[in-house]
Amino acid sequence: MYWQRWRIAVVLLCLCHSVQAGKLSWDHARLDQPPTVTHVPEHDQGNIKAVFYDGPIFQDKPTRVFAYLGMPDIKPGQKVPAMVLVHGGGGTAFHQWVKIWNDRGYAAIAMDTTGCINSDGKGKRQRHADGGPDGWGSFTQMAMGGDSLADQDLWTHQAVSQIMLANSLLRSIPQIDTEHIGITGISWGGYLTCIAGSVDDRFKIAIPVYGCGFMYESPQYMQLLEKKVAISKRWIQTCDPSLYLPDAKASFLWLTGTNDKHFTLDTFRKSRLLVSSPQTAAIRIAMTHSHTAGWQPPEIYAFADDKLKQLPSTLVQGYDYKQTQGQIQSRYQPAVACDKAQLVYTTSTNSDWRQRPWESIDAMVNKSQRVVTATVPANTSACFLNLLSPRGLITSMPLMVLRESTPVTPVADTALEDFENRSVGDGVSGSVVAAGTSIKITNKVSQSGKHALAFTDAPAKQGWLPMRQHWFKGKDQIDSGIVELSFDLMQAPDQTGRFYIQLRDYKNNQYVNGLSIDIDDLGQVTINKQNAMHIKPGQWCHFNATINMTDGQGQCVQTTEQGTETYSLNTEGFNKINWLGYVSAGNTKAVTYLDNVKFAVKTQTQQSKTSTKPLSKTNVEITNHAQSFDQRYDFEDLPVGKSVTGVQASSGSSVLVTDVVSATGKKSLAFTDAKSNQSWLPMLQRWFKGDQQLTTGTFQIQFDLMQNPESPGKFYLHLRDYNDTKYVNGIALQIDQQGHTILNSHAIETIFPGQWCHFEIQLNLDQGTATCKQAIGDSSKTHELKMNSFKKLSWYGFVANDNQTAITYLDNLSVRYDPSK
Repeated sequence: MYWQRWRIAVVLLCLCHSVQAGKLSWDHARLDQPPTVTHVPEHDQGNIKAVFYDGPIFQDKPTRVFAYLGMPDIKPGQKVPAMVLVHGGGGTAFHQWVKIWNDRGYAAIAMDTTGCINSDGKGKRQRHADGGPDGWGSFTQMAMGGDSLADQDLWTHQAVSQIMLANSLLRSIPQIDTEHIGITGISWGGYLTCIAGSVDDRFKIAIPVYGCGFMYESPQYMQLLEKKVAISKRWIQTCDPSLYLPDAKASFLWLTGTNDKHFTLDTFRKSRLLVSSPQTAAIRIAMTHSHTAGWQPPEIYAFADDKLKQLPSTLVQGYDYKQTQGQIQSRYQPAVACDKAQLVYTTSTNSDWRQRPWESIDAMVNKSQRVVTATVPANTSACFLNLLSPRGLITSMPLMVLRESTPVTPVADTALEDFENRSVGDGVSGSVVAAGTSIKITNKVSQSGKHALAFTDAPAKQGWLPMRQHWFKGKDQIDSGIVELSFDLMQAPDQTGRFYIQLRDYKNNQYVNGLSIDIDDLGQVTINKQNAMHIKPGQWCHFNATINMTDGQGQCVQTTEQGTETYSLNTEGFNKINWLGYVSAGNTKAVTYLDNVKFAVKTQTQQSKTSTKPLSKTNVEITNHAQSFDQRYDFEDLPVGKSVTGVQASSGSSVLVTDVVSATGKKSLAFTDAKSNQSWLPMLQRWFKGDQQLTTGTFQIQFDLMQNPESPGKFYLHLRDYNDTKYVNGIALQIDQQGHTILNSHAIETIFPGQWCHFEIQLNLDQGTATCKQAIGDSSKTHELKMNSFKKLSWYGFVANDNQTAITYLDNLSVRYDPSK
């Protein structure tokens, strides 16, 4: 399967290097002339001017390019260096980016390469009448235009022309030093930087972030190019940066992350090898892919200061880089000391470089001899040295491939992973991690044997990392037979976080879940949106799911110390499996363990133990309405300082477990409010959407509540029926700073700060009525309510609404629903 998937790339790669006549060419005589510029003051951003400049001819018509142009503070007679800033996919001209460079003493221009303007100054793209082609990559253009589409009308040609004209515009400004102009771009902007920085030799430096050449070897773009061989052939012969990088005269700084999903590290490596001009790089483990992450690395500005301002270099300059006798070694020049160094390595040989887990270990720095040495760990497949300056700036030496890749293969039939034959600390195939996260073999716990697989989570911009995933593409997609997935799972008792397991059917960029097992940080489990048995932290739980891919029916059996429950899986719209993922999505310090993982695909005749016959009456059947649930939280099993699922908070506010006070036990949940633009934060909420909205039966919510006596604040509980963005409150319980309590516009018993109060609220959804019991000490009173226009429960939320320093405590929260009563 692997060779079939890659055959087109290999064939076209050979074709690309044997046929060079298809390379694009640019009219330098015209593009080197400064374009006409028109100021559009209504789009100015402070001192940064919004302009249109005349662009290239597109489909025999003139175009204009929207851009932001900014100048730094300049002394009389001074000339300053300048930068051209090229946005990536989904982006536009960013004035914030221009200001960053202006503040550093550079002139800068950021243009939109897709015929749009930044209509609101915040990145909202809006087409204008004189724009060229939309982005990105020319794929759609080629598919629609066919052979009649002229080379000069391709988006790639147009965008590079726009960049060259921006360079010419900068060079026409008297205060700009025309010998010291550079270019940087992010993602697709990095792609364009590779080309423009190679064909326009007026650029002194080029700084591509993420973007590189050999895109037809990257899985992200291979899928686009494989659809039509004719498009692939033309694109590779005209638009790939690998055609132009050998012509580069500019000095290059390359930046990327080890697991970039768009531009893989192996294609990044090959691109570097094409450039003969001076170059360096900075590679970070699991660097986030975004515009803001792409313009933040300090190496960008250090490199520019060195080359364009001619300031003393602050980046370590490595040389004599080699592998010898199980070690990697590099020398470095005396100009900048190497303060410390790391060997970044992977043991994976997965041909999909996006899925390789990367680790780092400290390297030895001999400062007297200016030599860095690192011992290569056993089974390392690829590695590189990162040399760090005293300021912490990274210089990445070239990637060394020590063992060749192996094909991506589907999870083996009847494969059981118990991790017993793996070494502690090993990674596993299919892992994708972010900084501070990991997926490793551990011997701290196991369900059976001595080893398990530990997913260690941490706060990161990628809330869905770390994850382990398996792709089933092309002929490997699973569309028949009986699929079985089973595993044991446990959340660490003192570090819980959300974790989910899903089987997906991807259609373009959308997917349908055939199986979704989701465990929140309190151990509450949902299986295909059905509430399932709670898992206590530190307790192993076994799941066994089967799906008949022919009729879409299946079941999931959950076994805990409390017993066994079976849940039916009606997977309408789920026709094939092309992705299996285990995702630690807590985005907080959390550890989840997996053991005895089994994934198997059997034919109908092989299926013996698993059946999709009608389930017993004790099973929970999925229907067109919400299922019953009984959720109880006393917060005793959670560590102090832990947040919980459903919390939304603003800066300075929080919802965290505390041991300061409690109604019973030792812990409660503290809502700490603070002044912010969102007066309705922090809050703890839950949504019931679509067919999960509660329309029949009874819903009950109980809790204990107390206001901090020294800093009481406004607090409310609402139960809402949403219709689009409008809602009706079935219950509106509100407490002010003095403890005055209002229930559906009627005053009830005052709750004095420092005093616990117990509430029991029950909705009878069939009759449109409700009761609210309020108990303070030995005194209690029940209030009966009518909810005339309240038809369903879509949302409930506990909201700290004071918008100043205030604390409210919640304890013994119980939420129950029975659709039959």
